[in-house]
Amino acid sequence: MDKIRIKSFVSEIERRIDNSTFGESNKKCIVVRLNDGLTQKNSIQESTFKLRAHGFKASITNAKASSFVILTNTKGIALIGSIVDVEVHDTEEGRINIYFRDPLHFDPLELEPYVKWNNSNPVRTFTL
Repeated sequence: MDKIRIKSFVSEIERRIDNSTFGESNKKCIVVRLNDGLTQKNSIQESTFKLRAHGFKASITNAKASSFVILTNTKGIALIGSIVDVEVHDTEEGRINIYFRDPLHFDPLELEPYVKWNNSNPVRTFTL
């Protein structure tokens, strides 16, 4: 990634649907909230570098039905990527890996109309 692009995630979804590069076919999103406060590393930075969201407890069916993954955290960072593959995690039962391309940062406050968080589950889905 040469530089960080910042755009509205809604307009970015519209753009990607209109000009599908990675098979984006719907406006379904799976949203994963990373808890960077519990680790020494920046999980969003690591996920962006590796282009994967690794080991999340989420429905593989919902993830495969989604065109987009959104990663966010409690530090005011959010990015959207186009899902290119979803697989069962190799060692932890009930967890999945989501592979994505073309990450784009956006203002996490844009998620507020679509996602309500609680402390029990850091994964949500929604459709625009």
